[in-house]
Amino acid sequence: MKPPLITLAFDCACSSLSTAVLAGEKVLAQHFETSATGQAAAVAPLIQRQLAASGQTARDIGLIVLTNGPGSFTGIRIGLAMGRGLALALNVPLAACSTFDAVLQNLPPQPGESEIVLAIDSRREEIFLRQPATGRIWIASPAQAVADLPRARYVLGGDGAPLMQAAFIAAGRAGEIAAQDDRPPVAANFAVPLLAAGAQHWRQENARAGMPRPLYLREADVTLPKPPAAP
Repeated sequence: MKPPLITLAFDCACSSLSTAVLAGEKVLAQHFETSATGQAAAVAPLIQRQLAASGQTARDIGLIVLTNGPGSFTGIRIGLAMGRGLALALNVPLAACSTFDAVLQNLPPQPGESEIVLAIDSRREEIFLRQPATGRIWIASPAQAVADLPRARYVLGGDGAPLMQAAFIAAGRAGEIAAQDDRPPVAANFAVPLLAAGAQHWRQENARAGMPRPLYLREADVTLPKPPAAP
């Protein structure tokens, strides 16, 4: 019998650090913690601990899965660098999903009358938003995001959900919130749909399209150096 695919999954793109090691769809080890800063620097030692806890080694990994944004610029860059480096060193494929798709996996099936709105906190007084039903993606302050939404019943998902909830309440629209799940991506949840395609699928995808790239919805906050003063 063919042994199950060992998958390493992790996320450090949002306000959390999540890792998981799976054999097929069975979770062997996982860790999740919320953190405002520093999660990207902690991902490498945490991966080592999770592999040890699962009884696996790096050489057992057959697929690496991660998130590629939107979210923290630093977290996205470090996460992708870690994933690409491991994939190349171990000669295994690398698969990625957006943080929107990842937090969508946290939500249970919703009744037809409720609309899902996914919200990722940019930590810049605005949130990244997506409506899966329409495919719409946009960036707005919480107040503007609520103003952009017609009156309906909404299920809010992602670490920006509390900001959206507060904005709905401030706008006198608290009754439109059907439910919310403010968890950032959970590695054990978002890994399963990707590993189901199989390692060979992702190896072919890497050969066709290259390694996953970052998904940025706005430019980085960069201060350019000042030009030299005129003599």
